[in-house]
Amino acid sequence: MDLEEANGNLLTDDTRTVSPQRGTPMTDERVSSSDLVTINVSGLRFQTFERTLARFPSTLLGNKAKREKYYVQDLNEYFFDRHRST
Repeated sequence: MDLEEANGNLLTDDTRTVSPQRGTPMTDERVSSSDLVTINVSGLRFQTFERTLARFPSTLLGNKAKREKYYVQDLNEYFFDRHRST
């Protein structure tokens, strides 16, 4: 199993580059691991930038304090169970 498989095909530090915004060219600027947030929704992983989430401070994902209880330190991701019992 290679590193990409072990990480669930998520980007590694070696492969991360800043995605272009609409109308801006792609750059080779490297992104720190702390800039990326991994969100696991019932096993489906998504990655986004912390600054993207911060644009929506009144939401669960945009508010660090609100989402903190969903953080799984061992996996360095936030886990949300879509089918949790109520």
